[in-house]
Amino acid sequence: MDAPGTRYKVIERGRRLEVIDTWNGNAAVTPSRPAPAERAPQRDALAARDALKAARRERPSPVGALRAPKIDQRGQRLLQTKDWYDTKGPRQIVVTPQGEEKLKGLRIIAFVILFILAVMAFLFWPLLFIVPFIAFNDGTRKGMRSAATQFLDELNQPPNRG
Repeated sequence: MDAPGTRYKVIERGRRLEVIDTWNGNAAVTPSRPAPAERAPQRDALAARDALKAARRERPSPVGALRAPKIDQRGQRLLQTKDWYDTKGPRQIVVTPQGEEKLKGLRIIAFVILFILAVMAFLFWPLLFIVPFIAFNDGTRKGMRSAATQFLDELNQPPNRG
């Protein structure tokens, strides 16, 4: 027993594809809505390019929105902490100008430490098996969290005048 023929077939006429209904005397099927080219406004390529550029300029990127610094009412930067490295966290800290300078110094120190650790890992790779045990030790973590909390507390302290 053979399967029945399909009801619709697609053919090409005049560089256009048309759907033919074989159960309706090979009549062409008319679409229920107009083709996109018929309902879209006709524009030239330069106008379309300008419209795309304008749309890109208006819309901020999601990554830029996430990386944008949070600012309080006075225009000072806010720092959001997490509880895994701040014993008083999570909290928002207003960073003073002196705190900004400390953060810049911290970035430089962190970069140098990471570079030294990368060199050490390359030269003394067996230490890579020992470092996680030291880093995840409860006493080490408590000491690191308390040092981080003390550093974060100093970020929003007014300068000492005396």
